[in-house]
Amino acid sequence: MLREGPIPAGVQILKVDYDSRQDLRQKYGVTKQSTFVELDDDDDDHDHDIWVGYGQEKSINAILRNL
Repeated sequence: MLREGPIPAGVQILKVDYDSRQDLRQKYGVTKQSTFVELDDDDDDHDHDIWVGYGQEKSINAILRNL
């Protein structure tokens, strides 16, 4: 669904390997593979939103709406 785009201006999406990046999972509180983490430009690790998309609509707009 991410490849079907378009990605809104000002949004950057990075794919992270769930199995090998336990450090990032722990840092951001990710417990499911289908989790999206929103970070601001200021790179404040303590100020982020997460959205678990498992079993929900997975369009780009739905993800951004729910973050």
